[in-house]
Order: sequence, then C-alpha cells, then structure tokens
Amino acid sequence: MELLREFLRAYKRVSGQLINGSKSSFIVGRQVSSLQTQAVQDVWGYQLNHLPVTYLGVPLYKGNSTACLFDSIISRLRDMLQGWAMTNLSHGGRLVLIRSVLQATSLHLLQVNHPPKSVLITIERIFNGFF
Repeated sequence: MELLREFLRAYKRVSGQLINGSKSSFIVGRQVSSLQTQAVQDVWGYQLNHLPVTYLGVPLYKGNSTACLFDSIISRLRDMLQGWAMTNLSHGGRLVLIRSVLQATSLHLLQVNHPPKSVLITIERIFNGFF
C-alpha cells in the first residue's frame, strides 16, 4: 500500500493533477483476496471494478475482444454522422466531414485493441452509407 501511496503522490506532484477518489476505481486479479481488496477500498475509498470497463470511451478488457465491447464507439460514430446525413453536402464536403469525425474518434486505439473484423466492417458500412 505504501508503494501505491508514494506513486500517487509522485503522480500528483509531477502532473499537477488531483485524483478524485469518488471517480476512481481499481481492478484486481483473481489471486487477490477479498481481505486485500477490502483493505484497498477502506484505505483509498476507491470502488472495486471488474473488466471489461470503458476508460475515456475505449473498452479495456482481458482476453479476446468481442464486437459488443466496441458498441459505444460505433454508436458515437453513427451519432456524429447522423446529424449531417440530411444536409446538402457535396461529395468533397462529406469526405472532409468523415475525416474530421475520424480524427475526433479514438481510432488509433482500435489499432491497439484489435477489434473483431465485424466491428471494422460495421464502421466501414457507416461511412459508406454516409456517401
């Protein structure tokens, strides 16, 4: 616990950011006892969480990915484009809009998370449908 406390103090000092305990949570492995888990909750006041979780709009999980983990990203893409679907944008304007939506979305994280092919196909269909 003392190592974690020192790490968080160093993080606060270096980053200048405060840690909001009411928004913070922690995840433990199977080998961690309920007694240890309860000790962390008691000392830090953080809530216990379980995988999969969403952090900054991106799913964090262990093991093979499934399409449902990426539903929030797909919904966000759909919502971003849906508002523009009925406007009279030119083909070039639509292309510029798709590029800006892509830049606003954490697509680089899709490369790291290795989503199933079905997710990539769905994203491609959303963009193709916009044209």
